[in-house]
Amino acid sequence: MAASGQAVTALEGQNGAVAAGKTGTWRNCGTPILLLIISSRSPTATRNALAVLGVALVVSTVIWVRSPTGWLVLPALGMAIVGLALRGSLP
Repeated sequence: MAASGQAVTALEGQNGAVAAGKTGTWRNCGTPILLLIISSRSPTATRNALAVLGVALVVSTVIWVRSPTGWLVLPALGMAIVGLALRGSLP
């Protein structure tokens, strides 16, 4: 494991080729999770956070996803989350 908290991985294929790379850490996920926790303190902030999350899912699908299953599931989930943000009842 590298000093930065990232692990170095290597994979040998059937033809003897070796692929190497670094795996990420959970450290990068802390800020979005923290922002979602903080936004749960007020209904308006919760709605905004859900809307941003839903739009981010749809946009990231356009940029990153290649599989047909991903193209079906992620935009549907993103639109459902945005729908909850727009039509959810306030307490």
